[in-house]
Amino acid sequence: MTRVRIPARAPYTIRFGSAWCRIVVASPMFLSDPAHHPTMERYILVDHTADLMVKAFGGDLAECFGNAAYALFDQTVDLSGIGTRDSTMIECEGIDMEDLLYSFLSEMLYIEDGEGLILKEFDVEFTGELSLRCSARGERLDRSRHRIRSEIKAVTYHMMEIDPDTPSVTVLFDVRAPRARLIV
Repeated sequence: MTRVRIPARAPYTIRFGSAWCRIVVASPMFLSDPAHHPTMERYILVDHTADLMVKAFGGDLAECFGNAAYALFDQTVDLSGIGTRDSTMIECEGIDMEDLLYSFLSEMLYIEDGEGLILKEFDVEFTGELSLRCSARGERLDRSRHRIRSEIKAVTYHMMEIDPDTPSVTVLFDVRAPRARLIV
């Protein structure tokens, strides 16, 4: 197996299905089989015109799902300041793998928005062909202590890809545009 080092801040063009996308690597990473190289990033940001696209990696699809959830929370809040004192259990089903990923990430978004819980550790287990259970840990959002990065409005099916061979998942999140500030 060849291991290729990609330096930080260099833009790369890669193909996702029928679309070509530019990615910018925020920190050095290694492209190789993530199951054999734990130094691989959990996810990368893929350049997209208006929304937030991530490609999450893992040793298997369960880990990819967990890393996609990590990406959702990591792009919302700086997770370095988040503890793990609170826990929750999530169970989801889908009509296919894309629907299962959509349902799982939508449930994560509900937990963030509805319950104010920011999660950072995910133990995902497939309980059937199209169902999963996830034990997750994090803590309640405290705006005085936690740095907010962006607001994700929704998970989308657009350009969603699940690749069991790599393994990886690609997800596009719909983000709220930042409010313009009027300076007088």
